[in-house]
Amino acid sequence: TIPELHDLPATTKAIICIPIAAASEADNIYQTLSLYAQQEEVAPGETTLLLHVNWVDTALNDPAKKAAIEKTKAEIERARANFPDLRIAVVETEWDKAFMDTQNGIIGHVARKMSDIAMLSATRAIDVGTLSPDQDVLVIRNDADAQGMSRHYLRNMLKNFEEHAEADAFVGGMRWETAKHSMYPGFGVSS
Repeated sequence: TIPELHDLPATTKAIICIPIAAASEADNIYQTLSLYAQQEEVAPGETTLLLHVNWVDTALNDPAKKAAIEKTKAEIERARANFPDLRIAVVETEWDKAFMDTQNGIIGHVARKMSDIAMLSATRAIDVGTLSPDQDVLVIRNDADAQGMSRHYLRNMLKNFEEHAEADAFVGGMRWETAKHSMYPGFGVSS
């Protein structure tokens, strides 16, 4: 039912999955989406951003969290309006607090849901003849709070994907901000 996923362009090369904790990403998401709008050498229609906007049901009982969820959604719509070349698909999930309490974190469920949706969208495009059966689509998993991104990031990912068709996974370079080094020294050492 999501037009951007229902009708993937024949030029689709990647679906970028971004989980968004709606109650805490309102101040990040627009800036992150602007980084994708600044990507060079990526034609419109080559990539689709799949945003999984999610929150826990009890957040709606807290006026501040409810307002943050609404602001997150509004920031996504602002990005759609300001960056019309971005294909932004939005999936929303309200998680049941009782279910979440039985899990060791919810991000695994969010990541699986995004991957499933991306794969179903690509499979549907193949079934209806938009994508050829031998056309691969790269599924990229990123975050909603990126502090920066090379303007060549997507082009480099797509280039590596095309040049190394035998590879099943790619890992990009990541640099942690210095504040994280004092909070998480292991990340500082490894990066």
